[in-house]
Amino acid sequence: MRCISSLISGVGIFFLGAGFTCYHAIQGVVMPLEDEHLSIYYALGVAVGSLLTEGTTLGMAYREVSAKSKENGFPTIRSYLLSGTAEPSTAVVLLEDSAAVLGVIIAGGGLAGSYLLNHHMPDTAGGLLISVLLASVAAFIIRTNTDILLGKSVSEEKMVKIMQHIDRHKIVRGTYDTKAVLMGGGNAIRLKSEIDIDGRELTRRYLETVPPDQLFADIKSIETEDDMIAFMLYHGDHLVNTLGAEINQIEESIKVRHLHLYSLLVYCLSFYQF
Repeated sequence: MRCISSLISGVGIFFLGAGFTCYHAIQGVVMPLEDEHLSIYYALGVAVGSLLTEGTTLGMAYREVSAKSKENGFPTIRSYLLSGTAEPSTAVVLLEDSAAVLGVIIAGGGLAGSYLLNHHMPDTAGGLLISVLLASVAAFIIRTNTDILLGKSVSEEKMVKIMQHIDRHKIVRGTYDTKAVLMGGGNAIRLKSEIDIDGRELTRRYLETVPPDQLFADIKSIETEDDMIAFMLYHGDHLVNTLGAEINQIEESIKVRHLHLYSLLVYCLSFYQF
């Protein structure tokens, strides 16, 4: 829902704002307004007030995003925003306030230029620059949130780390066809991996849970074909339970090890190859 809200914000606020700003700038070229009734000091005063308020919220958003990027191990804010794991609402606030501050500076420069040159073109050029700025921010927000909604693959470096951690378990012979995509607004990873299980190691793990004397007694008690089938069914069922417990242990170890990368990890593993 957060990604959808951010996507709507990108389409609505920025593209509509860019469209109206561009329309107003073009209108200023076609039909320039007489500015004798306008107060340049009033307009610049509004710009300064907007700069102060937007600058304050920008500073707060910047500190929040900077802390989150360091917490998740990203070297720069830019890499954090491009990764698709950034909190959508916080990222939108940061981009919106950045565009607002830069837009106010451009607008103020355009007003000052028009006042000093006594010509409407600097103000018109400023309007066109602001529309380009808003459209660029909108495109960035739409692209990043669309990637998350459609499922963006995690970086190759993180994928390798997860695969290496899985392969370190003695019961795992190898991992194949591993895929990991960002889900839930970048706060979760859906992982799918085919795991080749070492049958001998799995059997050894199961035998560690069975007393040897009891197993030997069960084998000696086999006298008929039905006894053998019952013996195989019993131990086969417990062997599968052991496999499930080992897989759960692998999943939990991955979650604990990589929890610092994202707030939640969700894994869907395909396995049972012997």
